[in-house]
Amino acid sequence: MTKRIDVKGLTEEEVQDLKYLARKSHASSMNQLILSQLRTAIRIGGLDISDTKREKNFQIIARSQLKILRYFEEKRKLNNEILAELKQTQEVLENWIELVAEQAVKNGEEK
Repeated sequence: MTKRIDVKGLTEEEVQDLKYLARKSHASSMNQLILSQLRTAIRIGGLDISDTKREKNFQIIARSQLKILRYFEEKRKLNNEILAELKQTQEVLENWIELVAEQAVKNGEEK
């Protein structure tokens, strides 16, 4: 025995969107699309996203994002180390240039 239910509160645009989704998914009608979705919700035990395949996809995405974040953190750490070494090298070179300039001035005064 089948029962009939009415869905209230949908806008005309939402109804058109449902009809479009029905055509896109090759459902024979909007009713078939909705019926299929409701049966899926019953089969998986609810409409909660944690009960669907999407959660698995979100978990995969989250793991990928974590790997990317770790990669960029390592790159940032490496870049900071390189920058620190460059600053040390710059200081050494500036001190050396200053020393050479002072010696050149002294050599010029001695002549």
